[in-house]
Amino acid sequence: MIIKLENEDGSTTILKADLEQWFEERRIFFEAGIFAALHDALYVCRNTKCEIPDWVWDKTTQMIKQQMQEGEATGMGAKGNSAHAIKKDYDHLRRWLAVKKLQKAGFPEAVKKTFTEAKKLLSDVNAVTTWEAIRYSYKKVEKDIQDPILAKQYYVPLQGTRLALDLKPILKGVTFLKG
Repeated sequence: MIIKLENEDGSTTILKADLEQWFEERRIFFEAGIFAALHDALYVCRNTKCEIPDWVWDKTTQMIKQQMQEGEATGMGAKGNSAHAIKKDYDHLRRWLAVKKLQKAGFPEAVKKTFTEAKKLLSDVNAVTTWEAIRYSYKKVEKDIQDPILAKQYYVPLQGTRLALDLKPILKGVTFLKG
């Protein structure tokens, strides 16, 4: 089989190979520690519209999951690790969603009673999650979502992704940033 790939620089790469055998060779290279082989496999899938082999999917999602769980150093402080920062922003979002759900049910906006009641919707929170912490998260998210760049940190992954990354369940009955 002959496969013609258009490269980003405008050049062309021609592969003369049986795709199944070619992907198997890339798997062997990848398992030997050659990460470029995984990228090559993804690149060919993208450019040929062929089905992604199971090993490519499995290895790619495994690497993403590892990155999301372990993160990388991004500085000092509470958000000094990318994985920790993602989980912290996700917790702020969940608290904000709990307050929004209560407001939708008729609770007053931004008062102690609403923040205290919101904790009950967050059944998996630890004992140190106070109504003040929920108020802080609510105000933070309310402010951040006004900025299109900051709002992106509150991305809600699909359920399967949340399960794979061991993220806490999102509240039911609440939508966020449609569109």
